[in-house]
Amino acid sequence: MKRSEVGNILGYLSKIKPQERVQYIDRSGRYNRTTNRMSADRLHLWLSCMSKIPIAQLIQFGGFAESMTYRFATCEMATLIGEL
Repeated sequence: MKRSEVGNILGYLSKIKPQERVQYIDRSGRYNRTTNRMSADRLHLWLSCMSKIPIAQLIQFGGFAESMTYRFATCEMATLIGEL
């Protein structure tokens, strides 16, 4: 694996994306911009959880392997729903 690919994977896993903000229209029809970066305390927890997952499941994550999908859906999606 190339060094640049490691950076891409870590960036993806830690949700540090090139675009720091996203824009959407809220219920009232106004545009709203919120950050898509994970808070520092959650980032540490997320990375510690991801470091315990076998690499085979991390690779399958891109293809939504069932075991990884379950973990993602119950943990990460719950966070997203809470934010919405």
